Amino acid sequence: MAGSYLGDVRAMSFGTVPEGWTPCKGQLLPIIQNEALFALLGTTFGGNGQTDFALPSLAGMPAGGGAFLNYCICVKGAQATVILGEVRAMPFGFTPPGWMPCQGQLLPIGSNTGLFSLLMTTYGGDGEASFGLPSLAALQAEPGTLQYCIAVQGAYPGHPESAEAEAATCAPGEGE
Repeated sequence: MAGSYLGDVRAMSFGTVPEGWTPCKGQLLPIIQNEALFALLGTTFGGNGQTDFALPSLAGMPAGGGAFLNYCICVKGAQATVILGEVRAMPFGFTPPGWMPCQGQLLPIGSNTGLFSLLMTTYGGDGEASFGLPSLAALQAEPGTLQYCIAVQGAYPGHPESAEAEAATCAPGEGE
């Protein structure tokens, strides 16, 4: 699927797994073949951190060990790889540039007119000075209705606090 960040988690409404993706079933992956993905996930979802790491296990429940998905909304859709207002589940502990966590917060309309034109006051706000983002912190899918998959190929998401953040495309086995 074009336009994916490495580590993107998306719900698929069909039974096949697209190329460059793998189901989120908690399986272990070898670090040596997935260095860039390991750099994002670490052992958040399991694995020994020396030779392997685990993908999230998503059957409608938060991942084990207190690790949850970071649901984010695109607030700057200027790139061809993202759509303004789209929501993605990200399994790493930071929000990439151009995205915001979906925590129900209010945003000023004046500096977010494009996003406001899509959301209006669906999730709150007064519609004159502010509007709300969705609150998805507790979002859980019904088991069996969707298949969650994680991108094992895609653009490396730039960490907002890293001076070395790149938008390089990574394939399995490539480092940052």
